[in-house]
Amino acid sequence: MTELPAGDPHEVIHLGDEAAVVVPLAEYRELRHDARRARLIEQADAEEVAALAEYRAQQAAGAVNPEGLAQVGRYRVLYEIDPVTHSITVLRIGRVA
Repeated sequence: MTELPAGDPHEVIHLGDEAAVVVPLAEYRELRHDARRARLIEQADAEEVAALAEYRAQQAAGAVNPEGLAQVGRYRVLYEIDPVTHSITVLRIGRVA
């Protein structure tokens, strides 16, 4: 695809067999920032899914207090309670989709 939608102010250039769109540097930086942020969110989501799966496996094996998972507003909190000191250790905080 080498054509832009009607009314798009950007210019298409051809470099060998490739077509590219010329955008202002500020717009390019914003696009890179958004792409990086999206990758970080996907990575955090994958880590949260893995942590939750690990927690569920430990819970099924009876190795975790069944009250070690809470949802607070838009966040899921994974924690453990020390039975001796009754202190709470937060293991992970993740946002709920």
